[in-house]
Amino acid sequence: MRWSPLTDEHIAAAEAISYWSYFCYESVFTYNRQRFVDQLTAAIKNPRARVFGAFEKDQLLGYAWVELCDGLSYTPETFVDVKLVHLRMTASSRLRVEQLTYMIDHWETWGRENGAVAAANSTVLENQNAYLRLHRRAGYVVRGSFCFKRIDNEKINTTR
Repeated sequence: MRWSPLTDEHIAAAEAISYWSYFCYESVFTYNRQRFVDQLTAAIKNPRARVFGAFEKDQLLGYAWVELCDGLSYTPETFVDVKLVHLRMTASSRLRVEQLTYMIDHWETWGRENGAVAAANSTVLENQNAYLRLHRRAGYVVRGSFCFKRIDNEKINTTR
């Protein structure tokens, strides 16, 4: 398995994986293929974003889309916002665990290299136990389906 940033030539494969990830939500969301392609294309070109994937024999197996965000309503600190993690659900559980473990490490490293102090991720998976367990194992605080982790090595300022 090889990892690399996605380029424009990978958009169709990423969109196909995305479509099947959202298929189970069609009664709630209207999936708009062109909007997804436009948003992914913009992210690939955005220097404050990173879209990277796992490849086997030039076939995209899964990808993560992360962006740097400058704070929340209660903090100005920059953090890595994990927009999407999509894996081919036809892949073995072992391969999906390996991919997600790598993705977590990669977005944390990328975030630190770009000045982020924390990472945040969430999931809409119906069966999210394994996904959340991998985040806990990586040191994330898990609240419901949200995962947070301090990724810089600074001590948190708790003064108010």
